[in-house]
Amino acid sequence: ADGPFGAFSVKRLGALGLREIKDMGALDMNKSETLVTNNTREVFPGMICGGMELAELDGLPRMGASFGGMIASGRKAAKEAAQVFDSLEVVDGDVIGAKQQ
Repeated sequence: ADGPFGAFSVKRLGALGLREIKDMGALDMNKSETLVTNNTREVFPGMICGGMELAELDGLPRMGASFGGMIASGRKAAKEAAQVFDSLEVVDGDVIGAKQQ
């Protein structure tokens, strides 16, 4: 993978036994851009992953210096964050809980 300091957030989830970590695969920019972008999501409550973090978590091929894929994954992460935020009840800047349906 990317050494002891890469993908720290998902590795921490794995160390705590909260998620299974599959370790990112070898560099394959042709496959990884689509896979990483399409799978960018909330992987744990309040934690949205894309890019290398997601590749490490899901065992996807690493993207390398594929800036188009990084931007697309980041945009999708922002949309996911907006959806998560919209699902929460916020009062005076404090999250109270999930909105009641």
